[in-house]
Amino acid sequence: MPTRSNIIEGLRWLVRSAKRGDCLFFHFSGHGGQVRDHSGDEADGYDETIVPCDYKRAGQITDDELFKILVKDLPEGCKLTAVMDCCHSGTGLDLPYDYQSGRGWRCEDVPFHTRGDVQMLSGCEDDQTSADTYHNFSAGGAMTNALLKALKDNPLPLYPDLFRALHANLRKKGFRQRPQLTSSQP
Repeated sequence: MPTRSNIIEGLRWLVRSAKRGDCLFFHFSGHGGQVRDHSGDEADGYDETIVPCDYKRAGQITDDELFKILVKDLPEGCKLTAVMDCCHSGTGLDLPYDYQSGRGWRCEDVPFHTRGDVQMLSGCEDDQTSADTYHNFSAGGAMTNALLKALKDNPLPLYPDLFRALHANLRKKGFRQRPQLTSSQP
């Protein structure tokens, strides 16, 4: 069950033995939310969250927690690719760099730099919701389906090309959400 405890244990398992040369992959397609930021590191005043099935009792998992578990202690030379297809996921790992189409990379005002190499594709911007869709009679996130189509069309894209394909695939299906590409390095 995707309880808070089980999700956190799965995240810890993923990075527990991470070392130089490892390539890790994290994918979350589910409910996302926002809660008041109590640490003062969010420009909009809200932490982005993922929502476990027992959130009413155990609480949501904030981007601060995700950063501490998945990103903060990754060793140099270790790569993590994350896909977060949920509402309010734009900065879901609190990575310092945000890719702006046509303008390149922008650094956050209060960046959290790490030794590991982390890239994250999110389903939407922090103030947006991510849509669900059906493909081959099965439910899933709209961005996840757009990502699968983009990778089928071009299995080895550069990040800017992948980013453009994601936006194009979502627009073709009538979705207004805008995926984000964030990174620990420009």
